[in-house]
Amino acid sequence: DEGRADSAFLNFSKAKDHFVDAKDSLNTANCLIIMAIIQKDQGDYFGAQETALGAIAFLDESNPGHHMYVSTNYNNLGATATLLGDKRRAISFYESALLYSKDTVNINSYLNNLGRAYHDEKEYAKAIAIYKGVLQNEKRGALDYARTRTNYATAMWQSTAGYDPIPDFFEALAIRKERNEYWGQNSSYAHLAAY
Repeated sequence: DEGRADSAFLNFSKAKDHFVDAKDSLNTANCLIIMAIIQKDQGDYFGAQETALGAIAFLDESNPGHHMYVSTNYNNLGATATLLGDKRRAISFYESALLYSKDTVNINSYLNNLGRAYHDEKEYAKAIAIYKGVLQNEKRGALDYARTRTNYATAMWQSTAGYDPIPDFFEALAIRKERNEYWGQNSSYAHLAAY
């Protein structure tokens, strides 16, 4: 929370060792998952992938109590595969994340990620169908809605002759401005500039 990724990583590593010694597989996996997320966020994509794959050995996919962790781990593996340029593998990981998620917010996020992976593979029809479904489930005016609206508009513009994404881009930008979400505003301006 303080933005000290190196200290966080070190402390989660120490906690992981403690949980391994205590034979607490779920908390061991949780530490590895968080460590992998930190690695991904810091640009260590291969390390993140290795750490996240290591977490799988400590998770029981047949245990509903583990499903939240399983889905989070697969989503992070999808994000890491995306960053490594392996979109096909990312799609597989996002689909696995969806199998184990029951939380609507996470499901919408994972679907958005899956749509983006299809989008990147130029499978626009699949991406657009996913985005449409997510938009129906998200609250209009929320930051997640702005992200999905931007992704939907981009896929439509890139695949449909004559589609005007500007109203969608401005709607997303307005939401992001209202919420003082600067990364999102940057994304909106980048999409507007690209169009």
